[in-house]
Amino acid sequence: MIDNVTFVKELKIPTQFHQKKVQPLQYKDIFYIPDYNKDGQLIRYKGRLKNLLLYIYPDKAYLINSLHKYWLGNNFGDFHLHEMKAAIECLSDATGVSWNRATTKKVEYGCSIETNAEMAINSLSSYKGKDFQPMTKSGKKYGARCDYIEHYLKGYNKSFEVKHNDKINIKKTLFRWEICIENMRCSGNILNLPLSVIQLFTPETLDILAQDALTKFHTTIKKQTFQLHKLSAHEKCVLAVMRDEDIREDFKKHHKDAFKNYKRIYKKIMINQELSITDNIEVELAKKFEKLIYSTSTL
Repeated sequence: MIDNVTFVKELKIPTQFHQKKVQPLQYKDIFYIPDYNKDGQLIRYKGRLKNLLLYIYPDKAYLINSLHKYWLGNNFGDFHLHEMKAAIECLSDATGVSWNRATTKKVEYGCSIETNAEMAINSLSSYKGKDFQPMTKSGKKYGARCDYIEHYLKGYNKSFEVKHNDKINIKKTLFRWEICIENMRCSGNILNLPLSVIQLFTPETLDILAQDALTKFHTTIKKQTFQLHKLSAHEKCVLAVMRDEDIREDFKKHHKDAFKNYKRIYKKIMINQELSITDNIEVELAKKFEKLIYSTSTL
């Protein structure tokens, strides 16, 4: 559920970090490289633990990147709450920094479900008056994203992204809906700030974030997309006529009795949630969030 993060922890760093060094410094089996400014002053040390970036300053430490990928080796599998807690404990031991007491500065949350990703992506139109923009790789659209100053929303084909970036073929097509808070102050209306890492990884907080992601998906303006294979041939004809403005108006003018019947059938199609791709996605997203937060099994 939680993917990319930025945590910052105030601390009194070990004395060896105060020493001016040209060569990398090893601490807790992690090699740190000194970083200097143009005047030759030591600013910080930079380290890496798997995919995670570590920055050690004189009075604080930063941890940045995908917690999901650090723990599972990928960020397309399900990442449960009990695994998130285990990852933080492991990180604290490996770095010598008590990350549970750190402050959350950035958090990315969402989940992936198996569905028709292309139809889900194409249904996304706008959010609060701002249009979704295409996400592309190698000239192919694989997602849609809506950016604001301090946060963004995106829905995309996770299977395509993983194949393109990591050269891993996932047998099923995964659609991921994701929210990224780049500045925590914009989440002050739903969370009590500052938010510690130990507070972040609680069922209560993750449930708030899950509901926020679901609410944003629900209130996103969508192009109604249907599971056409569930419609009869006649219903498909009705849908084609009623969704084309020119044909609909001509049909209404020259085939009045048939138009009344088409209008009745079209209304029935529109209110049938079982036919709507986006309604089904919302249900499946809710189920997945609940599983990631409350299930103690990784199966």
